[in-house]
Amino acid sequence: MWDHSGGEGVWSPRFSRPFNDWEVDEVERLLLIIRGRRLNPLLEDCLLWKETKDGIFSVKSLYSILDSRRGVQFPINIIWNPCVPTKVCFFAWEAFWGKVLTLDQLKKRGWCLANKCFLCCEEEQSIDHILIQCSKARVL
Repeated sequence: MWDHSGGEGVWSPRFSRPFNDWEVDEVERLLLIIRGRRLNPLLEDCLLWKETKDGIFSVKSLYSILDSRRGVQFPINIIWNPCVPTKVCFFAWEAFWGKVLTLDQLKKRGWCLANKCFLCCEEEQSIDHILIQCSKARVL
């Protein structure tokens, strides 16, 4: 919080709870950033999104930032192909992000299941197994 009652003004942040161990470094970084900053009480506050030229937030700009930080780029032109049926595009999209509801995903979500591939009955079922590794699926 900015307190300008002392003439020049100072930062006096008030936190609602003690920090977790993993938050301490982040808070220290924040305090270092704001330490040299001063607010002008005569200017009106405004929101500014620094990631776009016009300063306006959009989901697209946030997605672009997050996507650029990933090691693997999303193959948008391959997956969202207008010549491919929509249901196939959605399946490929879910497979890329590892969200197809295979038995391993259901177990992660709390379901109690025996995890065996229904096709080969040899390995645990995962999207990688079904699409790449399963000997029975390769024949299909």
